Amino acid sequence: MTYNQFNNMNQNNKDRLYNGDSLQQTLRDIANNDHQRQTRTIKRQLTKLYNTEVSKHAIDFASKYHYIPFIIECEPKLTDKKIVLKIVNEWFVYIKDDFRRQNPTYASPLLADLWWIDGKGNLRMIIKSNEIYVYLTKKERYPEEVLKIKINPHPPQHLPIQLTAIIKWLNHIITLNDSEEELKLEFKSIYKIEVMIGTENDKNRHVCIELENKTEFDSLLNSGMITIYGQVYHVTEYLPSSRLTMCSQCNLPGHTKKTCECPSPVCHRCGGDRTNREEHLNCPIACHNCGENHVSTDYKCPVLQEFRAKLIDELRKNPNRHPPDVQLFIPSKYRQLNDRAKKIVAPLLRSSPPFQSQQNSKFYYNKNDTNGWPKLNEPMNTTLSPSTTSTNINE
Repeated sequence: MTYNQFNNMNQNNKDRLYNGDSLQQTLRDIANNDHQRQTRTIKRQLTKLYNTEVSKHAIDFASKYHYIPFIIECEPKLTDKKIVLKIVNEWFVYIKDDFRRQNPTYASPLLADLWWIDGKGNLRMIIKSNEIYVYLTKKERYPEEVLKIKINPHPPQHLPIQLTAIIKWLNHIITLNDSEEELKLEFKSIYKIEVMIGTENDKNRHVCIELENKTEFDSLLNSGMITIYGQVYHVTEYLPSSRLTMCSQCNLPGHTKKTCECPSPVCHRCGGDRTNREEHLNCPIACHNCGENHVSTDYKCPVLQEFRAKLIDELRKNPNRHPPDVQLFIPSKYRQLNDRAKKIVAPLLRSSPPFQSQQNSKFYYNKNDTNGWPKLNEPMNTTLSPSTTSTNINE
């Protein structure tokens, strides 16, 4: 602004300039323009996702249970796959006798479903058998050395979800240590008890409980209820929610890097070209999908939430594309208005009656399949006292 322009201003405009009103208005205009630009970005990304069909790969990834690998740190480091094969075989020979003593009814061979050498020269294994999985969660059951290779095991921190249940709305007055002490009087095989993320309010919370013994686990689930320090709580099975396929190239859901059309890797923090990784170790965080203050792979991003809703709707409308051995939880915000269903299951599982004779249950629940979901009794129509429930959080 020149002196003549200032001199020609009336007194009101000069006072507004002195008070900084013009600067404040300019800042408000900038903020408004940023908000409009973010809104346009979100709408553009949502339109792109809406017009894109949910791929078979995205559905398969959302449906399947993703096993956590066992990590076996090795010294010296591994390079030869033939040596690794011998190590795996020798390892299972080492645990065979003790495992059979603890699992006398287990008739299948002892083996790893998948193994590989990771980038650090350590061994990683996927184990789908619940019995072997549970057995190997304890480090003292591993040999210290196999074929002159020293091993340091890092088993998963949680048991398979088929051995996980939820105690609903446990009062804060009862601590986790108190509840574990009380429950171990009846259930000796408790492996872990922890609060379920996102369920806490002022009065209570959901608690996940993992049991090593399947007989005890089935007994807990089929009871439908449990008493802890004189208060009755509902118990239900734990079901995983659908997972999203995230592209490591562009950070958008629904496809992988192999099929991505983006020419260069995009930083999930700032949205810039990530070819030089060193430049993006501490870059400012601003989601390039919606413009908000979070990384682009954060599930609270509206773009990801919209795709997840579309994916769940696709799974719900086409249950025949869902594996029969997997059940998925539907979060409350993604449920249809007049549909109280909380999970997605394959048609054969859904249509089968809760009680069947053993010879007719092969499509519903195989009692010999120890990795299958437990066969639950009919829910009990029992009303709990208000002190043990809460209406503050939607289930």
